[in-house]
Amino acid sequence: RYKTSILEDGYWLEDPIYSFLYSGNPQPQSEEGFFVSSRYQFHRSIVGILNWDTWNRKADNAKYYRTVASLDWRPAFNFRIKIRQKWQARGHFDIQNPSPFYSRETRIQARLRMSRYNQFELLYSNGYTTFSPRPRLTDNALGGDMMVGNIGSPDETVGFIISHHADNTFTIKGGILYIQGFLWYFEDTDFRIFNSENGAIHSWSSIDMKPSSLFRIMFKVSHTTDATSTRIVDGQTSLGYWIQNPQVSNENMNYRLQISYAL
Repeated sequence: RYKTSILEDGYWLEDPIYSFLYSGNPQPQSEEGFFVSSRYQFHRSIVGILNWDTWNRKADNAKYYRTVASLDWRPAFNFRIKIRQKWQARGHFDIQNPSPFYSRETRIQARLRMSRYNQFELLYSNGYTTFSPRPRLTDNALGGDMMVGNIGSPDETVGFIISHHADNTFTIKGGILYIQGFLWYFEDTDFRIFNSENGAIHSWSSIDMKPSSLFRIMFKVSHTTDATSTRIVDGQTSLGYWIQNPQVSNENMNYRLQISYAL
């Protein structure tokens, strides 16, 4: 019942402990709506798919819709190009919704399948998300459209993925991405979410070994480097020295080891 309320943001409260009313309470996310899916084959090598979804979130009575259209083109038997377009919004037709948003996303994937199940894939993603203006940030509520606080988030990503099957027991995969903004991404068997305001380079590599039909070892390492940035004019160190335009950098490295044995 505290969804989209002031309790979501602790900095608005006189005592931040009250934010636990939102974060510490069980919040049912029951939904009710309709989902329609359609598939049409225009040509032997061209297939179109349309998914339409609209629902109402019961917790705060927020209205959502999502439309996804995709086109799969196979110019050659081992080469495919997939174009995916998504439109999604919350409270788009409700002026009383306190936190509406609108998002669009375009993805283009080109996949080349080679012998022995090897493949090479290119990815290009472009998206944009806008939120409602924040009237409290402007001094005049009568001047037409309020642009202050109307945050827009442009997103753009380009990258590639390579998969190589040495034999039936050993597979190696890897990929490199340049990420600007928000991105959801399937990294081998992991689902990843990125959000880089100043751009980031993400790379990953994984191996999959099957010493026997009952034993499997999977190991993956990923590395992310964000571009340096600053939002501070000057600052003072712990030793009392002043520095101008301090740069902030971020670097992450993750490892995952999975050992599976079937009984």
